[in-house]
Amino acid sequence: MSTLISELSQFTGTEHYYRLPHPRLSIVLTDGTRHLLEHCDCGAMLYHFTQHFLDALEGKKDRFITLTYQTVLTKGVVQIHDGDGHTYAYHSVPRIPALEPGETLSLYAIWDTSNWVVMVPSEY
Repeated sequence: MSTLISELSQFTGTEHYYRLPHPRLSIVLTDGTRHLLEHCDCGAMLYHFTQHFLDALEGKKDRFITLTYQTVLTKGVVQIHDGDGHTYAYHSVPRIPALEPGETLSLYAIWDTSNWVVMVPSEY
């Protein structure tokens, strides 16, 4: 297990929420996702994740979305799902060097009636 995955598993709940600028949505990050963004070059991964929030709201159906990242050779692959196993999209993104090859990273996003809250699984 990489140091990053070990660090992220230490986040349980959050003490603060951090607003993520977006032109059309209200998105907040928890302590765990902020730590991830501060210590990894994973902005492209988060960008692809947030692009699906608007689609989910317009469809008025999915209020829980998951992201799974995995390193495959020299790149990263992101899969975005609803909570029931339906895959919205696959994206190729830059590799996160802090993760070991084949290691998986997950994020959750929940609509709380006014914000998308993005968190690591241990904060759920």
